[in-house]
This record gives sequence, C-alpha cells and structure tokens, in this order.
Amino acid sequence: MPSSKQLKVPAVFTRTILFLLVVGPVAHGSPPEWPTTPAGFDELVAETVGRFGVAGAAVGVIDDGKVVLAKGYGMADCSAQIPVTTDTRFNIGSVSKMLAAWGVMRLVDQGIADLDAPIAESVKTWQLPSSSFDRSRVNVRRLLSHTAGLSLHGYPGFGLDEPLPTLTESLSGATNGAGAVFLISQPGTNHRYSGGGYTLLQLMCEELTGKPFAQYMRETVFGPLAMDRTGFNREEDLEEGTARPHGVVRNPIPDRAFRAEAAAAAYTTLDDALRLVFAHFDMGPEAVPGRGVMSPDAVATLGTPVPDSGGRWAHGPMVVSEVDAEGDVDGDLVFGHGGDNPGWHALFAIHPPTRDGLVVMTNGDSGPALREYLQRPWSALVGIDPLLPAFRPPAAIAVLGTLQEDGGGAAAEEYLRMQEEEPDSYNFSRGYFAWVGNGLLDSEFAEDALEFFSLGVDLFPEDPNIWVSLALAYQAVEDEDGVRSSCERALELNPRHAQAKELLATLP
Repeated sequence: MPSSKQLKVPAVFTRTILFLLVVGPVAHGSPPEWPTTPAGFDELVAETVGRFGVAGAAVGVIDDGKVVLAKGYGMADCSAQIPVTTDTRFNIGSVSKMLAAWGVMRLVDQGIADLDAPIAESVKTWQLPSSSFDRSRVNVRRLLSHTAGLSLHGYPGFGLDEPLPTLTESLSGATNGAGAVFLISQPGTNHRYSGGGYTLLQLMCEELTGKPFAQYMRETVFGPLAMDRTGFNREEDLEEGTARPHGVVRNPIPDRAFRAEAAAAAYTTLDDALRLVFAHFDMGPEAVPGRGVMSPDAVATLGTPVPDSGGRWAHGPMVVSEVDAEGDVDGDLVFGHGGDNPGWHALFAIHPPTRDGLVVMTNGDSGPALREYLQRPWSALVGIDPLLPAFRPPAAIAVLGTLQEDGGGAAAEEYLRMQEEEPDSYNFSRGYFAWVGNGLLDSEFAEDALEFFSLGVDLFPEDPNIWVSLALAYQAVEDEDGVRSSCERALELNPRHAQAKELLATLP
C-alpha cells in the first residue's frame, strides 16, 4: 500500500472507530453451508482471516472434550513477519473479567468472601461515594454480573511508559479520562456494564489475600491450571512471544497498560486459554470442574445467569447464547466473554454439558468481525444450538484484505462489485464503512482513505459526517480545495456541524 504524509486525526475519530468496531450494527441473512469437519473449519478461519484483513489470530475448538483445532493464523508482528503460534500471547481485553471471576469465586468457595454481603465488609481502604442510592446493596454477586449500578464502562489504559495510578486512585478517577467509580442506579435493579466494578473486586482480592492481584492469580489460579504463560500487562518474565497490536490495515499500534488488571489487562496464549476452558468441564473423577482451584459447585455458579441481569450475565461470564425479552435462553446455554482493547479482540465461548468450547484471539482491529462470524459455524460444527442469527459480514471489513494488498481504489471497486452482485450476503451499513475509512486516516494511509471516502460520498451523499471524513482525507494530502468543498457540502447538510466549521477555519 502506498504511504502517506503524517496525519493527526482528532481523538473523537479514534473513539468512534473503536465504538463502531465493538458495538456497530449487526445484520442478519441466510448463512452459507457451514463446515462439517475440523479441517473445513480450519479452511474457513484461514480464508476469513485473510479476507477480513486481520493481522493475526489464534483459534481453538473443543468438541466433546477433545481439542479438534488449535492453530495460529497470520502474523503476531506484521513488521517483523513473526507468525502466530499456539504459544503467542494476546491481550484479551474484557475476557480478563472472566479470568478474574475465577480468583473471586475461589475466595467465595473458601468462605473468605461472601457473594451477597456488602462489599464494604471486605474492602476497607476505599468506599463508594455517598449518593441517593443504597451502597450497602453493592455485593460480590452484583459486581460480577454488572448489576451493582456502578459507573465506568471501560478503560482506555495508559502508555507503556506512563506511571500507573494506585488502585484507590483509579477508583477515585485517575483513569486517563474514563472517570471515577460511583453509583448511577440502585444496585440489583438492572444491568449496567461496569469495568469499574471489577476494579473494586480486584481491590477486594488484594485486601483479603494481602497480595498484589497478579501474584494472587498466578499462585492460586493460573499456576494450578498450568497456565504458565498467562498474566497481566506485559510482565517482563512473560514478554517473549507476545504479539503486537495492529490497526485496521495491519499497521502496528502502541500497546496499553492498565491498573484495572481484572477488567482489561490479561494476556494469555491459545494453549493456556484452552486449559481454562477445560477447567469448566467434567472429564472424569481425576479431572472434575475447577481442577482443585475451586469446587465443582463454585464453577457451576460462575456460569449461572443472574436474574437481575435479565438473564444476560452470569457470575463473571456473559451469556453468549441469544436471550429473549424474558431473560430466557432458547436452547443451549453457552457462556463466555468478549474482549476489546485497541488492536486486541477476543472471544471465549463454553458449553460445559457437552464439553464444547471456542477461543478466538486476534491482534488486529478487524478482529471483532472474525469472532462474530465464527460463532455460528462453530456451534454447527460441535452440534449445539446456534448462538446467533447468521452474521452477515460488513462489506467494508470483507474488502480489507483487498485494501491491504491493492489499496483503497481496488477496495472501493470490490465494495461496489459486492453491492451489485451479492447484496444479500453482506452488511453495507454506513457505520462500518466509516469505521474502515476513519481507520485508514488514523493509520496514516491518506491516499487510500481519500479513494475510500470518495466512494463514500457517492454511497451516502446525505451524510455530513462522511463529507467531513472526506475533508480530513483531503487535508491529509494537502488539498485545500478538496477540504473546502467537502466541508461546505457537510454544512449544507448540517449547518451546525462543528468539525466542518473547525476545518474551514484552518484554511487561509
């Protein structure tokens, strides 16, 4: 791909890219014929990794208690051309919470912590601020299931060279812009995802054990489960073999560090992740669920949905299966967790009754599309009820492989071809289109972004944001006339568009 001049994209676009990536629109359509063998699933993964432009991925499949696929795809480091293996370490974002739940539940199982006692009985060095809501209703069960009514959805992290705050400082708002942890609704009345709640659980573990959270988890969870390559942040003794995060065009991006280790900072390998999945399964008298870390009953509690969550969340894991309006699962109950940090995206899915599991870990920002796409064929392969309606891949992501090989113009042509010839096979939403184009800008591939957004204003001519993105691409290639005309069109569509006005103000 051609390189471009250095470009600084406003932070709002970086945040928008991540938001669209994680929670962008999902469309549904008729699925293709899914593979019926592990070899066929392997071929599907390899083809999809390339087509979606994912930098690298590690994928594992367990069927009836047997590992039928464990393989790396693509590159752990695209610049150095280091391939992914089953021993490559990935950050798994919020899947960290699922690991942390093992540490929390172990304390509950030992009688050191109580699922339903007020968290203030276990945490003495920091307290939730007083509010109109009853903080005595905040307990371990509600923190695990995101029903404690707390603020702070997720963490942006810190640069690897930046000092990290203490846990209490983080809870009080030293979060690099994410805010503090406080009550925003009555605990136990609804589901509000809170990474901040897991930071409070992390502090609880440290106070009850007298050990740093990472040390406690290594000694009592990862060590007994033989997860010797699993830890938090980029620990020096585990650094070898750690992948590098990449953006939308397989471009390396900076990694992040987190004080909120329980919420976002775990790194693991495919081999270790599969060991964790197996620890949920009953493999006979010598290998019961929990594997000695906790009792089988405690492991069963981990995967039991909490009613206050509408049936969508268990004690750490989320319910991956489709849940109806009444909170009931129609079919097999599969639980697990997804995780997203910049350049890192993962999914664990587990069905203990049939001893089936799926692990997907990626180090590229098109990873969420891969993990969503693979869920349905995995459930078909192992013979459990479908997790989701058929996922129709975003066309803008499906052309990333072409974009990375042949540039933005070729990707735009492929997008038009797909729209004309395969309109029911892909999701042609504006959100995903903007995500890819803005990802090009954020990655400093301005010429490709210009070609992409030139198509975008033809596809979405009434969207002022697309016109502003085109203006940013013109700005990156130093075309003042293009900036002016694009911003003027954006303001015709939305006279109050602040960024269009700001861009125009930069022109002579």
